[in-house]
Amino acid sequence: MALELRTVAHCVQLRCIRHSHFEVGESLLRHGWHLPGIMKNLRQQKEILKSHPEMLKEERIELHG
Repeated sequence: MALELRTVAHCVQLRCIRHSHFEVGESLLRHGWHLPGIMKNLRQQKEILKSHPEMLKEERIELHG
């Protein structure tokens, strides 16, 4: 919007509570930005993808289609 108005802007807050099977509870927050926190989050996301393999198939179709 700022570009259209030929001015500047910045984002103060952004909130996404759910995207597909990923919910806000599984998000990686700033205080978790260290190796153990990142590894834990990757394991959690891997489990979600394992339980919903159709998500990976859709992504591959979008990338190669």
